[in-house]
Amino acid sequence: MKIKFLLILVLGCQAAYPQWLYTTTRSYFRQDPFKTEFSLFLPSLMNDPGLIEKKISKKTDSTLFYLEGRYNSYYPFTITTTHCKIILAEMQNYPDSSNKEPFTYFVYQLIGYALPGESGLNDIRQEYEKLHRRFKKEMEVNVLKELEREGVQSGAIMNYTFKGMIFYPLTVAWASSADHKENIIVLSIRFFMSDNQAYLPITPNSP
Repeated sequence: MKIKFLLILVLGCQAAYPQWLYTTTRSYFRQDPFKTEFSLFLPSLMNDPGLIEKKISKKTDSTLFYLEGRYNSYYPFTITTTHCKIILAEMQNYPDSSNKEPFTYFVYQLIGYALPGESGLNDIRQEYEKLHRRFKKEMEVNVLKELEREGVQSGAIMNYTFKGMIFYPLTVAWASSADHKENIIVLSIRFFMSDNQAYLPITPNSP
């Protein structure tokens, strides 16, 4: 499958995609890639006055785009967080095993850092369960991975999808360090960019 044909499938079915996931993105991410043209979203994110400690690697012939930054005064989660980080990373993948021509997409991550200690650990686990209850009503739950350290659960990763998706559009995860000094909740969105617009990974088999 050629990249151009793959994008035609994605764009052609965009209107049929459930709009609630776009609402979810607006609810949690300070800068929404689906709200405007990508050429406006990207500089808005890069120049966000609330984003500090930024690390930006622009796309070149040999490297893909990467942005990382920290919010000290943005708290989209329902639990208490000390700060949040944002990552926007361009990734590369292959449509299938028979086609060696890769396609690129973006992973947009919001990472919330809860309070250290057992209270923070309980907070992120509760937030994770709350998000899971919300998303499983609308999407298929696919591939739960539990993280362990010395036989004790230290995190979990849950992917959500629809039939016919090219890759998982949504992932929720939590993790805790060995001493519980760092407790994090992670919300990840994956999307294509084509014709200066962000699109979710839809195929004709999607509902």
